[in-house]
Amino acid sequence: MTYYSKYGSKFIRYNILLFVVPTVIILLLGMFRDISLYRISVSILLIIIIVLVNTFKPVKYVFTDHQLIIHNGIKKSKIYYDAITHVELTEDIIVGGNKAAKSEDAIQIDYTGGVYDNVKVSPREKEAFLKELKKKAVKAKFNL
Repeated sequence: MTYYSKYGSKFIRYNILLFVVPTVIILLLGMFRDISLYRISVSILLIIIIVLVNTFKPVKYVFTDHQLIIHNGIKKSKIYYDAITHVELTEDIIVGGNKAAKSEDAIQIDYTGGVYDNVKVSPREKEAFLKELKKKAVKAKFNL
């Protein structure tokens, strides 16, 4: 079963900030360090491309027999159902963990054995996603 992310205003504002801050820093460094306009332009173009890909490429959540696979841009995360310990609703999509949520109407999945200790997801079909997750992650505690 495959689900896709939904978008929220907080996520879009966050990505605008991700674009503006590095751009200003690059422009200021370029002015004070006498860096060529070409290098500054290329750097800003790379930032624009990265932010646009991150903002508009939907996150895909795939349920397999043994794991939840999250395709987020160029990053792919695998979470085994047995490793999921806790699932709860959250509105905080910016701080902590693996951020695969693009809306404030998110779900935090706590798990063990990964690089992060949790992942935040925001599927468009939230109820169907949770129903599928409850079937697969039988050991997890759900606080919804």
